[in-house]
Amino acid sequence: MNTVKVSVIIPIYNTAQYLRQCLDSIIGQTLQEIEIICVDDGSTDECPQILAEYAARDPRIKLLHQENKYAGTARNYGMTIASGKYFAFWDSDDFFRPKALELMYKQCEKDDADLCICSATHYFDDIQKSFPNSGYLRKKYIPSKRPFSSEDIPDHILNFATAHPWNKLFRRSFIEEMGLTFHETPNGNDIFFVINCIARAKRITIVDKPLVCYRVNQPRSQFGAANRTPLTPINNWLLTRECLIANNAYPKRSFDNKILGTLLYFLHNMRSWEAFRTTYLYIKEEVLPQMEITVQEDGYYYSAANAQSLERIFADTPEEFLVYFSHATYKQFNEKNGRYQILARKNKKQAAELLASRSQIDALSHELTAIKESRSYRFACALAAIPRKLRDLFAHHK
Repeated sequence: MNTVKVSVIIPIYNTAQYLRQCLDSIIGQTLQEIEIICVDDGSTDECPQILAEYAARDPRIKLLHQENKYAGTARNYGMTIASGKYFAFWDSDDFFRPKALELMYKQCEKDDADLCICSATHYFDDIQKSFPNSGYLRKKYIPSKRPFSSEDIPDHILNFATAHPWNKLFRRSFIEEMGLTFHETPNGNDIFFVINCIARAKRITIVDKPLVCYRVNQPRSQFGAANRTPLTPINNWLLTRECLIANNAYPKRSFDNKILGTLLYFLHNMRSWEAFRTTYLYIKEEVLPQMEITVQEDGYYYSAANAQSLERIFADTPEEFLVYFSHATYKQFNEKNGRYQILARKNKKQAAELLASRSQIDALSHELTAIKESRSYRFACALAAIPRKLRDLFAHHK
């Protein structure tokens, strides 16, 4: 039997409608010396039957089963039996370009790299089209030399790529040397693992091609989990920071920018007032002080919008910030829509297909409608209309 070059580890939970496309894209990889470790995380749909069917056809597929303990636990379980020189952690509702593993494997071998990162496209189910997304590999932050590390880009080491594991190839010996595993939490399980790998890797390389098709307009379980347990991923970031400091691998400015954008993203994805309020107060009163995140001089934060939001967090109540954040999100959406219209003049067909996908627009519209109809929003609007001096005077004499 050929030596296994890459172990592909896939946590699977109730993704039957996408699983065949995912498995077909892995079986069809041009790099054939792989093992495909499928960890069924207690699925209640047809996933177990589909997995058994594929395992009977391809001896490279290994099946593991566990009770529903979430993706982090499943990935850790898969690593216990993996034998490849490199690990890929792919998701069962995505699919992958045929040369994905071959290109990343060869790049790792060429550069003797601990970690390889590729780009990705967003795949929209409703129109069955993929569109590029530059957020997974931000070229403006990547140095020209290969391989590179945090020593080469200390201010941007955590900002040139995302904290997702599925567009990366990890050298097994590197993971074992650091003793890293995924957190076994309902959401945010990959933060600690991926951020530590990026910050502490001595040799990072890239494949500047979109090799992963990431399905974006379908409900993913972590969004629901984020509202049920909103503080879990934030606590994982706190633990990640502690680990980086303990290992003398803490890139403060890069981390500050990364976590600020992440915290605002968490707030944006809160779908209930209670989850939003709880998360906001925890960020304001606990997280920002613990992480020593403060308002800085111009230029410290790479996004002016994020810097302004940080100032508002320190100054605003949850109700006030909700009004501000809703308006800022609406403005950003209009700006993005304007860019799509510019794209339409350059490439009418592609832009028309993108604008035809109404899922994100509808979701934002429903979110804003719900906010405007809430008592908290009406109260905040009324409160915002009162001059601050009068409010202070009222509070003083209350």
